[in-house]
Amino acid sequence: MLTWVEFGAYATKFRNAMHLQLNRAFPRLYKTLIHTMHTPHNPLTLAMTSYHKLPVELWAHISGFLSRSGLYNVLQTNRLFHDIALPILYRSIIWNDPVDVANHLPFWDSHPEMKQIPRSLVFAVSPPRCICEEFGPQVAVADGRTNAAITTAYRADLRSHHLDLLPHSATHYTQYDQPEVCASPQLHYLMCTMITSFQHLEMLAFRNTILPETFFATIHSLPSLRTLHLQGVILPEYAPDSVQNNRNLPITELTLWGLDNLEPSGNARFFPLATASNLRTLRVDSTARVFAWIINKEFTGSVVAPSKLTNIYLRILKGQPHDTLSCPGLFVMSLLWFLGCHGSALPLERLSISGYGQNVGCLFPDVCLPPLSYLRVPLDLIVPILGKASQNLESLDISEGIVSTRDLTNTLSELGCSKSTRNLGLALKSWDEAILPVITQLFPGLKSLKMTYWSSDGPWIVEPPSDLHLIGPKCLAHLRSLETFQLYSVSPPPDHYIHLPPIARQHPLVYATQSQIQSRPFFDGDHKVKDLLAEWSEFSESLVEVKFEPARVWRRAGPGQEWDVRAVHIPA
Repeated sequence: MLTWVEFGAYATKFRNAMHLQLNRAFPRLYKTLIHTMHTPHNPLTLAMTSYHKLPVELWAHISGFLSRSGLYNVLQTNRLFHDIALPILYRSIIWNDPVDVANHLPFWDSHPEMKQIPRSLVFAVSPPRCICEEFGPQVAVADGRTNAAITTAYRADLRSHHLDLLPHSATHYTQYDQPEVCASPQLHYLMCTMITSFQHLEMLAFRNTILPETFFATIHSLPSLRTLHLQGVILPEYAPDSVQNNRNLPITELTLWGLDNLEPSGNARFFPLATASNLRTLRVDSTARVFAWIINKEFTGSVVAPSKLTNIYLRILKGQPHDTLSCPGLFVMSLLWFLGCHGSALPLERLSISGYGQNVGCLFPDVCLPPLSYLRVPLDLIVPILGKASQNLESLDISEGIVSTRDLTNTLSELGCSKSTRNLGLALKSWDEAILPVITQLFPGLKSLKMTYWSSDGPWIVEPPSDLHLIGPKCLAHLRSLETFQLYSVSPPPDHYIHLPPIARQHPLVYATQSQIQSRPFFDGDHKVKDLLAEWSEFSESLVEVKFEPARVWRRAGPGQEWDVRAVHIPA
């Protein structure tokens, strides 16, 4: 039995954590729960006061919602919660700080049974390499003791990166935005050999690093591996190629981004990973010409194309000087020809193409594609792709290429999927009030509409355009099913991009990321937004969520309810 002193210490932490997570995830349920718990003599109130009677499984479930820092605080409370929180803390491992890794090595030696706990591992530490005078010294060396260039603030920022793998636009993607962090040869060797001891790993990510020479043997030795991410990596020339059959790999999700092997056909050593028989999700950028490789190898009968691909995300880097990116149009064409050869047999549901795609659609093969439920492509690729696919599209995201309202109108008018589309996203160069009536006419069954536009003020415009007072009610009256409306400004992309090989990476200046900026829950100008939403509520009963800026959202529980504003998390 726990004492009341112990109870008070840990109960407060978990109570606050439960309130926070419930309020974020289920705002309606949270309000109902709070109202019920404050009812006198309510059985739920009596149950919540008896914390020591709650089963361990419930505490473990609640602990899963806490942040890593919160788990550190909880496991220091007492022995009971130490045993509950410790496995959850080590379920996801992030190795991007040599000092932190070295400090935790004794833990794994003294707790060998804990090696069955980890389910995901992010590996972002390289072995030391020779210094190239042309590009300057390395940013970090030798387990962090001489890593003077990496500040405390930046090291804290490293720990916060959980490798967000969202299919975001190439215009917002800089290939290298982090310095290379190096460990001593001894520490790096121990880290590489320890990976194989985590036999229950389901996700393995290598990011901004030199891969171990045993890379292929390592991934084949993990029977539970389902997700493999490679981002900004180099495979040493002396590393042996895979001798195992890659079709037997158990992975269902593969990411190949920013491959840095500059020797001829160096990146092709990764491409056989895409032939795994159970592969369903494939993310590649223009450093990984996987589809052209598969097509060429199929003629010789040396490989078998994956037959279970459900999601394909393709991204074209801009400004990359390497020869592999000299013709991005051919990269897109390789995907289109792959779909032309295998598309009708694939269970493909989601297709995303970000980046340059101009003058590619005219060469599209004349074959039928499988029915798509989600499509995210530049404007000039919509008709060539959807013209060959069935008209069951539920989500359409035009991420790039919208130059004028006329071009957008002409393209959307050619589509035959407007009646089935429920979610629409548009990336505009500027706001034009003529776009909204066009969308209303072409997509009457929308449930979600998201529009972003460029502004020199970036995401700090918090008031909606004034013309929404006039055209908003008219459009909402026709969009009877619309539940979510988003219209906000974003910063325009830079004029050019600089992509450097890993040895030339320079230490960036440390700025506060968007996720670290605390947005105010309410400020004086919000009364204008609230007046606008009150006006809109008279014309739309289904509308429950509105965003006029990236960091905050307006929500209401239902028709006739009050609109409340709250801050939302923006991925770094």
